[in-house]
Amino acid sequence: MSTNANSGKIIFSKIEQLPPNWIDDPSSVWTVWDKNTYYLWGANSMNYDLKQGDGLMGAGMAGSNGPTLGYAHDHYVGLDTMDYSTTRNPGVFKKLETLLLAGNDIVVPTFKGCYSLGTGIAHENPGWQKIQLQIMEGLVSLVENASAMETSDDTFWPDCRTQVSVSDGRGGNRMDSICSRVFRPQLDAETIGAVKIKTVEDLKIIVAKLT
Repeated sequence: MSTNANSGKIIFSKIEQLPPNWIDDPSSVWTVWDKNTYYLWGANSMNYDLKQGDGLMGAGMAGSNGPTLGYAHDHYVGLDTMDYSTTRNPGVFKKLETLLLAGNDIVVPTFKGCYSLGTGIAHENPGWQKIQLQIMEGLVSLVENASAMETSDDTFWPDCRTQVSVSDGRGGNRMDSICSRVFRPQLDAETIGAVKIKTVEDLKIIVAKLT
């Protein structure tokens, strides 16, 4: 962790949803979010870098039930969890480091404790491991430059490569990812393959698993 007390914090947390009228009343955003905080979300190559108010054209964190109700916001920062690029996410992380060192906090999204960058529909991507490694290495770097890292007791990362037996709906069973729609609601920190996240050392364990 950085010894620079002026740096912001890295916070693993659920991202609260903005008011339904925030597009028409942008000032209402700050009744829910903090002006000195930036909130990460899982994007793709088409919607990771849009101007405020543009439609995100997606589902999940980009959808109408997501934190921004499906619209881009300057403090809602997309990391590409779908399409690997040697420049796209590294460029975003460079901007995030600048914001962090200026004293801004950065929220890494979780849902019911589950790390939520690329663990939804993105887990089906054949390049998932490579993209996850890129993002995790970026997060490790941010934490090492942060004044603190905050998580809850139930925060964890699911290894979406882990396969489990689930019902096939016809009286039999089939193997499916622990991040599949069928199994995902049951995920917790004790799930096979999961890594509990408390410190930067835990993030480094995840990096090692992905390498």
